[in-house]
Amino acid sequence: MLGTVDYDIPTTNVLYVSTSGSDSNPGTVGSPKRTVAAASEALKGTSTSANPGTVVIRGGTYHEGAYQPGNGYYLRWQAYPGEIVWFDGSTVASSWTDNGNGTWTTAYTAPAIPGIGTDKIGDDPNALLPDMCFYDGTELYQVADGATPAAGQFSVNRGSNTLTIATSPSGHEVRYSDLVYLLTSGSRIDLLGLGIRRYRCAGNTLHVGMYYGGTSADTVIENVHVTQMGRNALYVGKDRTRITATTFYKIGQTAVLGGDLDDLVIEQCKIHQTDTGKWKTQPTSGAIKLTVARRSTLRFNHMRYSHNGNMIWYDVSCSQVLCYGNDIDGTSLDGTTYADSGICYEECDGGFWDGVQYQSLIAANTVVNCHKSIVICASGNVDVANNTIGASWAGSAQAILVLQDRDINHGGQEPAINVPWWCAGVAILNNRVLAQSNGWQLLAYDSQGEVPRPRAVAAHLGSASGQQIGGAMLSKVAGNWFAPATGSSSSGSVMATIGKADGGRTNANTPAALAAPNAAYGLSSSNIGTNYQSAAEPTSAADHATSEPITARIAVLFDAAAGMHYVGNPLPAPVPV
Repeated sequence: MLGTVDYDIPTTNVLYVSTSGSDSNPGTVGSPKRTVAAASEALKGTSTSANPGTVVIRGGTYHEGAYQPGNGYYLRWQAYPGEIVWFDGSTVASSWTDNGNGTWTTAYTAPAIPGIGTDKIGDDPNALLPDMCFYDGTELYQVADGATPAAGQFSVNRGSNTLTIATSPSGHEVRYSDLVYLLTSGSRIDLLGLGIRRYRCAGNTLHVGMYYGGTSADTVIENVHVTQMGRNALYVGKDRTRITATTFYKIGQTAVLGGDLDDLVIEQCKIHQTDTGKWKTQPTSGAIKLTVARRSTLRFNHMRYSHNGNMIWYDVSCSQVLCYGNDIDGTSLDGTTYADSGICYEECDGGFWDGVQYQSLIAANTVVNCHKSIVICASGNVDVANNTIGASWAGSAQAILVLQDRDINHGGQEPAINVPWWCAGVAILNNRVLAQSNGWQLLAYDSQGEVPRPRAVAAHLGSASGQQIGGAMLSKVAGNWFAPATGSSSSGSVMATIGKADGGRTNANTPAALAAPNAAYGLSSSNIGTNYQSAAEPTSAADHATSEPITARIAVLFDAAAGMHYVGNPLPAPVPV
């Protein structure tokens, strides 16, 4: 919570900033500078990794943005102990004209609409509009340019450079966002105990409020509160970034983007109300999306309320993934839609490095109320273990989806040899799969039978025509506890469906049916062990003893001995920060 942190203040290489200061001041505690940018520039020359330049920011609101320090510097921005600091990308509109028709207009420098295909807009055709307006702190909804707004709305006229609202501004604070982003950093800038809000995040690189690239490895973002951001809040692109105990709240598109980096850690974060702009699921919308990320750790995060986006999305060539202890509910704020997926592991792999085949781990998460709760798509070498999973959707929900949908991506790129986009070596162990009204609790199949699969034949994972066999994707399905499933895929819930693109699918509504050998679908005792089905929740020691013994790698997450038995997620839900 802002104003409660108490970071130590270094004795050297430190400058103070205050809203009552001046940039001509020396930057001492008694004679502070006025802007964080000025203090940072003054410290750059003496900053080192061992002794970074520290900017201590006194309580207040700072209307600053577009800071670009360049590469090779080491800075820290931290709140003064016990004081609340906000970076605010908006300004107060102070002069209004009463139009006489229940609307009021103010002069406004209207930004150009960013160039982006309308195929990415999604459910809200006005999501692309880059403006933001706030009435007594509440964000108003933007209607089409030049339209007459109703209560709770605003519009912009780009021809006349005006902004119009439909509620009297008299006696109220009305603000509009006039800054695109807070910083684009090629250097390490740690953010500690700060608040960041109301940047429109539209028009710069990746449409993001904070961008880290260049030499920004080892950046720490801790106890930060980010809210009311127009599009994507944060992009990290360098190794060993750590994001801890940070809140992302009311984010227009995606909270955290990351790409081409090693050893990222995101932990103990609260990510609520993402994709408020109702963008399409692709190319990005939701809580966290990572691309080409190696050895990332996502743990103990608390995620709620996304409109149709992906809550955690590993997309293309992420390897050695460690994802555990996250608490995810994909229901949208208005309760009318669900996140497309809770955890999506797509075109990824454990990774083959230096002669060792690694196994990624998605374990001890609670994932509910998503269209697809856990997705393994064109990906392999991953353990999906000890999760509690429940899916919801008006159509066909999928609690666990294991899918091969292409051999190369749509742009024709070949996957890396050590991270193939190939669905094999997927273990589904000791999960508690909740009841759902329709769809599949477990679905494994090749969705595109018309695509030749030469790799499938070569690896003995496919049929003679080259199509993938659903059961062959699965290295082991054992120890899972399924709620009773009845009906068919069109009228009710199916426990498990294992598919073969050029030969249909086979349904199994009981564990015994799933365990029955079926060479045509890749099912045998070698990959299907003992699973359980009951309406009663597994609560007793005897219930849990029916599961597979957990591995040492998973046991350490539970602070337990290897070989213990447990079904579902034994870790407590993370407490929101």
